[in-house]
Amino acid sequence: MTGLQHNVRVACSRGTIELPRRSCDALVDRIRHLEFVDGALDAFETSGTVKLDRAGIRLVVDVIDKWARAVGAARLPVGVWGLRNALADDLRDAPA
Repeated sequence: MTGLQHNVRVACSRGTIELPRRSCDALVDRIRHLEFVDGALDAFETSGTVKLDRAGIRLVVDVIDKWARAVGAARLPVGVWGLRNALADDLRDAPA
């Protein structure tokens, strides 16, 4: 197994979510085509656990919501909907 195939860990307030590398890559591809996403992209492109700031969390939740509306939540890559839910909990748990 190469380093590129490992799961990606994303820190959330209630624990760490693990995404398969392919699922993470698909999410990052969707984020990459947007404007003003440098912080979120930087977080996903670092080694180690992904740590998003509040703006990054909001961005990722919005991207996944739009993606789910387009294809249906059940058709998202493995782990993506669970990540969305965990990040949405972060937004609710820590008021702005």
